[in-house]
Amino acid sequence: MKVQYQFYFYSFAGMISFACDLLLLALFIEILNWNYLFSTIIAFIISVIIQYFILRKTAFKESIRSHTFAYSIFLTLMSVSLLAITGLMYLAVSVFGFHYFTSRIIVAGFIGIINFFLHKKVTFSK
Repeated sequence: MKVQYQFYFYSFAGMISFACDLLLLALFIEILNWNYLFSTIIAFIISVIIQYFILRKTAFKESIRSHTFAYSIFLTLMSVSLLAITGLMYLAVSVFGFHYFTSRIIVAGFIGIINFFLHKKVTFSK
């Protein structure tokens, strides 16, 4: 599959999982009154599980790696992403005073582009 189509499917999966992420983030903070960093982490973990299965069926369906191996690499890379997201969210919200929702959207755009290339080359390589 051409890179442009992979990127389209990756973006589609990202939009679905990110919508889940944002909905859960708002639910955890606004309804359950959880801390914004804890909420960011839990929402991210749930949305990443959704994203993996969408990616495996669409953008990277041609991958010959087993699900177990690809998922373990995927989770490793996403763990690094989670650290980056948590750190950037802390900076944006606690240091610079931005709203958590706006901060999460900006951080996601930056990290999402990096993750596409990492997953293409590492997680789902042929």
